[in-house]
Amino acid sequence: SVTKSTVQTCNLVLEEMDLLHIQHRKDYRLNDRHYGTLSGLSEKEAIEQYGSEKIAAWLETSPPSLEHTNPESPSKLRKYAHVGTDLPTAESLVQTTERAMSFWTERIVPSVISGQSTLVVGHAASLTAIVQHLAGTEEGVSARLLPGKPLYYELDKDMVPVVQKGADPTLKGFYLS
Repeated sequence: SVTKSTVQTCNLVLEEMDLLHIQHRKDYRLNDRHYGTLSGLSEKEAIEQYGSEKIAAWLETSPPSLEHTNPESPSKLRKYAHVGTDLPTAESLVQTTERAMSFWTERIVPSVISGQSTLVVGHAASLTAIVQHLAGTEEGVSARLLPGKPLYYELDKDMVPVVQKGADPTLKGFYLS
């Protein structure tokens, strides 16, 4: 992800592993879901402005897009200048999953297949999509993901998790302590 919190988390992990010197890539596709016009609003503010029924519906679909002229628009930030028109202005969970899975296919799979150990630092919605893919299920995955806890996978040549002793039975990976 390119958000400040994930960059800081990545740097903390790499520092702890004495690997700050290695190359790492940031990619917006690991950012969390884009909430469009709800961006920058607290839950209370969003409900006051739009009503609880609309908010509930938008959580299942996609909220209205954020105009590029809005001060909350990512298009105003330099860190997104390279993204161009692919930058979402609002997303459903399905769209967030598609974005995260394109990162899986284009970046993670080639990296792992080439024999590289790969650290992925992202946000809840994008990481949930990848873990659901690895687990082969959507059932219970998001409830079992622990924020800030490294989840380890060993993958076979077909990119299927090799379930290790101590692995979470739903996630098919295990948490590092």
